[in-house]
Amino acid sequence: MKTNPIDKLVSQVAKLRADNKCEYCGEEYKKRETSHFHSRRKVSVRYDLDNVAWLCFHCHQEMHSHPNVHTEWFRKRLGSEKFEQLDVRSRMLAREMGLDKVKIKENLMGYLEALK
Repeated sequence: MKTNPIDKLVSQVAKLRADNKCEYCGEEYKKRETSHFHSRRKVSVRYDLDNVAWLCFHCHQEMHSHPNVHTEWFRKRLGSEKFEQLDVRSRMLAREMGLDKVKIKENLMGYLEALK
């Protein structure tokens, strides 16, 4: 799946938010990448910061190889209530949520500025 400029902003936020360390193992010297709990194909949560984590390549692969571990880690990371809200949003259509990519981009830019 191709990435777009908003995907890149989401990755930058995830990286800064995690202080460029894997959020699962804490390593900072490994290749890291953005991990989405719900697939980027689910447009309703593609740019949702609750849906992303900054993981090293190894942990990212392990999470996707072990869905139960992935689910429990995300649930613990977000807390049960936020996790359930994310799950509900993931089942919605983007148009039902009234997603506005311009507003999403502006919000992400503001978040980036606040993290710097």
